Amino acid sequence: GAMDAERPPSVFQVRFQGYKGVLALNSSLPSGSLVVRPSMRKFASDRFPHVCICKCSRPHSYGHLNVQYVQLLSALGVPDQAFLSAQSAHFDRLRRMLHDLDAARDVLDWHGRAHILLVASRQRGQGDAECEVGSSGAIGEVAARASVLEDDVVQSELRSLHQKLVAGCGKKTSESKLKIFVHKSRVLFGVCEPPRYNERGERLPGVLRSGEIMVRVSVRGGRPYTLSGRQAVVCKNPCYLLGDVRVLRCVSSAERPELRTLERDLIDCVVFPIEGERPHPDEIAGSDLDGDEFFVCWEPSLVPARTERPYLYPAYDVRACSTDAHIGTTHEAEAEDAALVKYFSIQNRSLVGIISSNFTQWADAEGVASPRCVALGELFSRAIDATKSGERVTVPPELRYPRSGAGAPPHEEQASARVWNRLLAAARRFQAEQQEQSAREGTLLAAAGRTCVDYGIAADMLPHNVEEKEEGGDGDWIEESKTAAAHEFLLEFVARPDALASEFTKFRLALEHFGWDVHEFLHSPFLPHINFALFSPLERGAAVDLGMPPVLLCNALRCHSSIVGRREEFLRKYAIAGPWQLWWRSSEQVDPTVFRVLPDALRSNT
Repeated sequence: GAMDAERPPSVFQVRFQGYKGVLALNSSLPSGSLVVRPSMRKFASDRFPHVCICKCSRPHSYGHLNVQYVQLLSALGVPDQAFLSAQSAHFDRLRRMLHDLDAARDVLDWHGRAHILLVASRQRGQGDAECEVGSSGAIGEVAARASVLEDDVVQSELRSLHQKLVAGCGKKTSESKLKIFVHKSRVLFGVCEPPRYNERGERLPGVLRSGEIMVRVSVRGGRPYTLSGRQAVVCKNPCYLLGDVRVLRCVSSAERPELRTLERDLIDCVVFPIEGERPHPDEIAGSDLDGDEFFVCWEPSLVPARTERPYLYPAYDVRACSTDAHIGTTHEAEAEDAALVKYFSIQNRSLVGIISSNFTQWADAEGVASPRCVALGELFSRAIDATKSGERVTVPPELRYPRSGAGAPPHEEQASARVWNRLLAAARRFQAEQQEQSAREGTLLAAAGRTCVDYGIAADMLPHNVEEKEEGGDGDWIEESKTAAAHEFLLEFVARPDALASEFTKFRLALEHFGWDVHEFLHSPFLPHINFALFSPLERGAAVDLGMPPVLLCNALRCHSSIVGRREEFLRKYAIAGPWQLWWRSSEQVDPTVFRVLPDALRSNT
């Protein structure tokens, strides 16, 4: 989400000399001070005395369900219909995101891109309010809100994101996998409650008790809101064990007045208690709050009624190499280097993927709570820590899922009945629906890889009174009227500088209107309204393939250093004859020799 300049982030993930971890806002500290914990020190160093910010908390960081969350929550008793309903709402949001501001805000916030709406609103002189949800409904305000979506940059971002989300639907083994947006959820940095002390310097008990958390989230167009008196499921990606899913109670200053200071300082993060036998983050896949982000969901239908005992993640002894600042001999230095090479060479980076793949297959066949899945979940945590612990982790034969035809258990029916596979199947159907709709409307152009409005859409927008004239008599006159109306409509559309279409889209519309006759298009009033300089290299190539004269597109090429390579590639590919010749290539710093090269180039070509 877009940052609020008046309210800085509450949590920062930082690197400072030999320190690594998170810093949380604490208004009780002296101004300009920075306090770190001893556990944050990974090595000693006094070099580079600057704090490097890797990431920070942000508002509206919505979360989503993935395959692992669905598998674990389903095994803990969340009904299938809860997931199916959440997915249905997610699909509806994706369908509306191109024309509905609220849906667009949700999706852009989810992907951390909502600032483009703020920029577009300010550029249109509307201020920030038009981007916020909860408008009064006045006609002028509704029009102002809608106009933000008409911005070219906003539409381009939304269409690109929409295509990406649709393309990733149902891909079980891809980077996208299954993603279901959940409005009553966030992905938040975890921090622990800061310690309190009395006047004598004695430490006081924490305000939060074991089994409780404090979550205060940003709300559009209003003050931050603290979740109070409700249960929330808290987990972290990745997680494979049922015990990694915790259900904790949210509390606020309404119940505990001592939390007022925390509510003022810590927003858009999850605050864990310091009381209890075991830290809750450690119960959640062995987290240690050094920058971990947690999925926090308070949607009642997705909060399981029961939990399992958390897994006890063992602490391995790290076998470090020599820590001497000075190695006495060349032989010792070479031995140290060899030990490092051997240590890192035995680390199996593909092991995590192998464990995950076997876990998914056994989960389909036997369920997430099966002994094999539990064993693989425990093995996964060891594989993650192997680089630090030095442990040689392998997958035993009994945990490897048999290949087809090699004794693999028949589980087709069980697998298809699993709710996560039903969700994946529904996602693939949604993907097919969206792709079919795109093909029908002509919104995808494979040749150029860009969004394009088809002529059929424009024709559907023609005035209906043209159709009504058909009852008047002469059919030929009616057809001519239709053609003239379409011509006038398209010309007006192409000539508009604020049309919601790329230049290549306008070009294709005009060309299709003329029956793909390039000669007729070149002698039409449409030509002056097409800015060929805004064509991408791929679109220029597609235009040449459609019959456009290469020299016309070449004259429109922008001579900017960042695309000079593509310009040369374009000239070579289409063997354009003419006086085109590379004279000078700019660098990031402007070279004064360009002022001597330019006159020579002009004299040689004029």
